[in-house]
Amino acid sequence: MSRCLPIFDTRHSVIGAVSVGVLESDLRSEYLSNSVWLFVTIAIAAIFGVIGAAWVTVVIRKRIFGLEPEQIAGLLEEREAILHGVREGVVAVDEFGRIVLINDAAVRLLSLEDEPDLVGTLAKEHLDDVLVGLLDDGDTEQSLALSGERVLLVRRDVAKIGGRPIGTILILRDNTELHTLLRDLDGVQGLADGLRAQAHGFANKLHVISGLLELGRVDQAVSFISHERSGGTLLGVTGRTGIRELEVAALLLMKQTRAEELGIAITIEPDSTLPLLTSRPSAEILRADLVTIIGNLLDNAAEATGAGGRISVSVHEQAAANGAGALVISVADSGEGIPHGLRKRVFTAGYSSKAARPGAVSTGRGIGLTLVKRIATRYCGTVEIGDGLPAAGKSGAGCATHGARITVTLPVSRGDIASAERIESSIGGMP
Repeated sequence: MSRCLPIFDTRHSVIGAVSVGVLESDLRSEYLSNSVWLFVTIAIAAIFGVIGAAWVTVVIRKRIFGLEPEQIAGLLEEREAILHGVREGVVAVDEFGRIVLINDAAVRLLSLEDEPDLVGTLAKEHLDDVLVGLLDDGDTEQSLALSGERVLLVRRDVAKIGGRPIGTILILRDNTELHTLLRDLDGVQGLADGLRAQAHGFANKLHVISGLLELGRVDQAVSFISHERSGGTLLGVTGRTGIRELEVAALLLMKQTRAEELGIAITIEPDSTLPLLTSRPSAEILRADLVTIIGNLLDNAAEATGAGGRISVSVHEQAAANGAGALVISVADSGEGIPHGLRKRVFTAGYSSKAARPGAVSTGRGIGLTLVKRIATRYCGTVEIGDGLPAAGKSGAGCATHGARITVTLPVSRGDIASAERIESSIGGMP
C-alpha cells in the first residue's frame, strides 16, 4: 500500500514526487496479532452478557411469579373486569392520601361521574368529609355514612404488603334501598301497632257503651258516642285538611297513630294544603322527597319530645309572582329545642345529640337532618330552624317557647302539580 505526493518549488511548479508505502505483509501481521485480543474480548463480553441476562430473567420471573406476558395481560383484564363488575364500591388510597384505585360502582355511589380522572388525585378533593375521616380512623367496623343523598355502609380496611401498611381501602355498599325498606317496614309495624292500639281502644269504648245501655243510660250512651271523634282513615287526614297527596296523607296518618300510642300528640294544622302531584318523573322524585323530609322531621321531633310531647305539622303550597311555586313544610315540637349555637351544626353529617344505639353496625344517627338539608339544596330551597311549641301547661302569649320548628321550603315546577279538575275528580272518588 503506497501514497504519492507532489513536490513544488517557490513558484508552485511541480519539480518532483515522493512515494511513501507500507508493505501488505506488515499490515497482515499487525491485523492477526490484534484480532486475537479482539476475539477474546468479544467472547468474554458475550459470556458476561449471557450470565447477566440469565440473572435478570430469573429476577424478573420471580417478581412476576413466573408468569408469561400473555398470562399477565390476561390476569390484568380479568382483574379489571371483576373489579369494575362488582356492585360494591372500592376506593383505595395510598399512604399519602392519593387515590390509587376506584371502580365504577364507587364512582356511581359517590356521584363522581363528572370527574374525568380520579386516580392520582387527593381523596379529600373528591370524598365527603365523613369518608375522609374514616380514612384516618383506626376502627375497622362497618358504619353508616351519608355521601350526597346516599346512605352508604362503609367498611375500612388496611392494605398491607409483606406486613407493611401501604394504604387504606374503603368498601362501599349502597344502603339507601335497605334504609328505605327498613323505614317502610318500621312504618308498617308502627301502623300495625297503631291499629292494634285502636282496636283495643275501640273495644274499651264499646264496653262503656254496652255498660251504659245495660244500665238504661241511653242519653249518656248517645252523648258518649257523639263526643267520640272519627279517626283512623285517610279521609280523616284528607278531609279535615287540604292534603290531597295520598302518600303524604298515609305517612301522616301512620305517624299520628304511632305517636298516639307513645303518648305524643301530632296535630296537622287545618290550613295545610298539598295538591295532588302528577305522574311526571320529576313529580315522582318530589313525592319521594316529601315523604323522606316529613318522615325524618317527624321522627326527630318524636325523639325530642318523648311521652307527653306535642308536635305540629304544617304543609302548604306557596305561590310565586313568576308563576312558579314552592312547598313549605313546617314541623314544630315541644321538646328541649335546639340552641342557637348548634342550629348550623345539626346539619353536619354524623352529628347527633343522641347516643348511638348498640350494635355491630353504628346506626344512622346524624343522617336525618343532613339528608333533609341536602334534598332542599338540590331544589335550591332552604331549611330554617326557629322556636317551637311551648311546653305543656305553659301556653300563653307571655310564656317562653320550647322545642324547635324546622321549616323546609322547596321550589317546585307548576308542571308537577295536578290540575284542579284532576284534584276534584280525585276527591270525588275518595271513599
